[in-house]
Amino acid sequence: MKIKLLTICLLLFTSQVFAKELQIYDCAILGDTKKSKRNAEECNSNCKKIKLKVISKVNENTNKVLIEYLDSEDGRLVSQTILQSEPLEETYGHYTEDTLEIFDSNNWVYASKSGWVGKGYPNESIRKIYMRNGKYHNTYKLPDEEPEPGLAPRNYCGK
Repeated sequence: MKIKLLTICLLLFTSQVFAKELQIYDCAILGDTKKSKRNAEECNSNCKKIKLKVISKVNENTNKVLIEYLDSEDGRLVSQTILQSEPLEETYGHYTEDTLEIFDSNNWVYASKSGWVGKGYPNESIRKIYMRNGKYHNTYKLPDEEPEPGLAPRNYCGK
């Protein structure tokens, strides 16, 4: 019995999976992409609390981060995704590349780049999700720096 208990404890401590739960705030301002991004990076008073929580589970051994979005009122799972590095891939003139760097459970950066290959196409789009000093940020850089008319850019933060 002692050996089973010791084995379970060792498995729990050596798996190196760290979880953090944060309340999500929407920092988007219609028509002002740069200010929206700055608001999200600072997670300042311009950001409005929304009905979402994010749980990030960092596994340093596999270099992956599991992101789960939960309804903050009833705890229901809204969506989840696994962030990990993926090499450059090109399909029919469109390319994607994902990179994930984990420094520790409170500091990691994920960037997903995509765009079209060839002259005359707009610059690439970049989605960044990161944890900096325990604060969560989710921002997008669109090719033309402005979203479609009437849509605010998606810039979230969590604390």
